[in-house]
Amino acid sequence: NLNLNLNSNNHTNNNSTSQDIGTDLQDLNYNIKNPADAQALQWSIWSKALNDFHNFSKRNPKNLSTMVYNGIPHHFRAMAWQLLSSADKSAYKHKYSMMLKLESPNEKLIHRDISRTYPDHKDFKSGGPLRDYLFNVMKAYSLIDPEVGYCQGLCFIVGLLLMHIPEEDAFSIFCELMLNKRFALRDLFKPGMHQLGL
Repeated sequence: NLNLNLNSNNHTNNNSTSQDIGTDLQDLNYNIKNPADAQALQWSIWSKALNDFHNFSKRNPKNLSTMVYNGIPHHFRAMAWQLLSSADKSAYKHKYSMMLKLESPNEKLIHRDISRTYPDHKDFKSGGPLRDYLFNVMKAYSLIDPEVGYCQGLCFIVGLLLMHIPEEDAFSIFCELMLNKRFALRDLFKPGMHQLGL
């Protein structure tokens, strides 16, 4: 488990942390050739950034973009994705359990497509642990956003999230990616899919 100390008392010198990360990123991009050293430095960079993410992201948007472009280490993805998408403050997470109690007109379609989503991944095969979670998230989203409702392409995004994070967190991140104007992915999936230029 990711065990970062998010207590603000440990971050009295935010400028120093930002400068350290800037220097570390330069080293990572230009100076370090040994893969093990590069991985250790990348972990250190992400650990520092996530410990004071909101201040770091405001003061260092270019560094943050570089960090994301270079890849988020597997161990940090759950927390990083929540913070990057603002899902840590999302109102959608609290709606999830309520949505699961309702019926969606898309349930048959969702059930049909689950076996087509990552068909070679053991967790999505028949009896796999992620199948029910994928169904739940897709059903809940179809109720939150009836205009988009459901289409098969959405399963691949949610499936990828579920490989790394619990279903409630996957739901809130997915809702932010789709409905938050910063990302506006839902425009790609509206009826007619005009934003795809098809």
